[in-house]
Amino acid sequence: MRVLLISDAGDGFLDLAIRSQAAGHEVKMFCRKYHPQTRPIGKGLVELVPDWRAWMRWSNIVLLEGNGVYMSEMDRWRREGVLIVGGNQDSASWELDRSRGMRVFRKAGIAVPPYREFDDYDTAIAYVKRRDEPFASKPSGAVDDKSLSYVAKTPDDLLFMLGRWKRKHGKPPCPFVLQEKVDGIEYACGAWWGPGGWADGWEENFEHKMLMAGDKGPNTGEMGTVMRYVRSSKLAEGVLVPLESQLEALGYIGNLAVNSIVDETGTPWPLEFTMRFGWPAFNIETDLFATDPIEFFFALDRGENTRGTHKMNEVAVGVVMAIPPF
Repeated sequence: MRVLLISDAGDGFLDLAIRSQAAGHEVKMFCRKYHPQTRPIGKGLVELVPDWRAWMRWSNIVLLEGNGVYMSEMDRWRREGVLIVGGNQDSASWELDRSRGMRVFRKAGIAVPPYREFDDYDTAIAYVKRRDEPFASKPSGAVDDKSLSYVAKTPDDLLFMLGRWKRKHGKPPCPFVLQEKVDGIEYACGAWWGPGGWADGWEENFEHKMLMAGDKGPNTGEMGTVMRYVRSSKLAEGVLVPLESQLEALGYIGNLAVNSIVDETGTPWPLEFTMRFGWPAFNIETDLFATDPIEFFFALDRGENTRGTHKMNEVAVGVVMAIPPF
């Protein structure tokens, strides 16, 4: 099969490119941040192309690594008959615009923790002083700095971070939300969605986000994950299944994951969407495929049967080995 991979930094797709070649597929990869001297991502390992648009009609299937670039063009290519696994501008906004993501949950009848959006630090600082509560602070836009996501332990803790960000940035890189904290266990659930509905199996996982063991160090986004696929999931019934009608209207094809806090009563409180190939989650997931991932994506995009494509009730673990600069 002819496969085109469109990536930003190649974080998750170089591994997939090499695996796909080994499975006998003809693979071409575009990496937006590729540079032959400073960022030679994939050089000598996979055929790299300088212009992804020139290879769209060549491909049997196109895979989009992220949801931050080129999204505005994807619906047009889909109308021309190109099979694409990934999102569009609307689906990307579910993840990047946290306030919109919360509205999506509420429209589906899913309760979310109370939150407020801000676009300047002074107003947020005054709000925290008035409420005298610790909040979770999260960017509501596309930013690479994962340390801008911060879960405060005390109000003073959060005020320190808001002041630190103000001194560093002046104006926030993007709007951000302060969300009320929920005590419980952080637990995520995801699945693949296509024209035929949900693919076979729900992926449940626990992420470790801090740089070091014991939840110490800065928030990196993800240092490792433990995951499994199951056929029955109470978490999926609570935070994924109610989204079906909105997903159909969205025209999304790809992986949808919801990260939640599950409180002591067993109630999940969704925090955010992931509307893309997760990294390093997808790299870990490759060990749970019972079939060729490319064949799975081809079937998903065509709305065909995907039963038997994943190993059920087996646990996979992945660890990110970071080198400086992170």
